[in-house]
Amino acid sequence: MYKNKLQLCFFLVCFIFSFISSPELLAGVEKKDSLLNELQSIESMNEQEKAELFKNLASTYYFDYRKYDSTLYYAKKSLSLCRQEESTTDMAYLYKLLGYAYVDGEDYREGIVYLDSALNIYQDFENLLPVIQVFTNKGIAFNYIDKPERAIASFKKATDYSMKLGDSSQIAINTLNTGIMYKVMGEYPNATKYLTEAANMFEEIGDSSTAVNTFLEIGNVYQNWEKYDIALKFYNKADNLKDNAKSERILVSLYDGMGYVFQKKGRISMARDYYQKALEISKKIDYKSGQA
Repeated sequence: MYKNKLQLCFFLVCFIFSFISSPELLAGVEKKDSLLNELQSIESMNEQEKAELFKNLASTYYFDYRKYDSTLYYAKKSLSLCRQEESTTDMAYLYKLLGYAYVDGEDYREGIVYLDSALNIYQDFENLLPVIQVFTNKGIAFNYIDKPERAIASFKKATDYSMKLGDSSQIAINTLNTGIMYKVMGEYPNATKYLTEAANMFEEIGDSSTAVNTFLEIGNVYQNWEKYDIALKFYNKADNLKDNAKSERILVSLYDGMGYVFQKKGRISMARDYYQKALEISKKIDYKSGQA
């Protein structure tokens, strides 16, 4: 069993979603209430109108609320009607949405089934972005059911389609995903190859926040590989960009890694300083695992 689960979900989240601010959250509440009010008139709607309403409710519950049970309920109601109408575009979207909800709800195998159904339709379309999204989600799902080779195959498919689309951000993200999976498998030469390529891409496109995480991942690979001087080089690169980190938990991981490297190098005072930094940040953000 591969114990180190892929910590890339948030990269995917950053790609598909953005964090919801208070005004956006309020708009989401108003949209949901408006859609629920429309349900009162469901009997007067035709099948196409019902399918659209259920689809919009499923999307709202997923994207605005992360309520997976409600997402599944309304998406399946919409899908049933779309099948009758043979609305392939809506069917593909609903299969993808169901796949997302199952994967995020940790029912990974069921999620893969729906994502495959989405792919069967999407790959006949010219729009490549949904195909990239689906392959990326499949890769994450395969990781969580301990199938790293299949995860890598999915991430590489996503990369191939990203290249066809010319989407530099998605090329970088899925190159990063691939590198992390090689790290999980203990294939350190491949891991450093893909992670270094990803880091260079993130710097080129000006995505400093993801570059921080990528340098941290590279440092972790070299740490596992017991190449401590090289690990420290990449930890320092991440530290130089620390102001761009999306989460202070990343800094906890970074300083913990740096502390471990200095400990292995016999520089105990430096190790203690970095462990202390990691502890202070963990207390500040009430990060229990970090404190432990």
